[in-house]
Amino acid sequence: MIPLFDLPDWLNRLSVFWAFGQPHLEWPSSARLATMLLLAVPGALRAAMIAKRTPKVA
Repeated sequence: MIPLFDLPDWLNRLSVFWAFGQPHLEWPSSARLATMLLLAVPGALRAAMIAKRTPKVA
């Protein structure tokens, strides 16, 4: 969307796709894949712990 709307390049650097590549176009490099896993796995575990502790109401 950045090139389409002719937005500044610094805005592109805020994008996850700029940091980790375009997953639908190419496989991420090993370093990028490891970084994604290091962020995703603890985040998912933390979210599961929070969901387990919060009261469930209908």
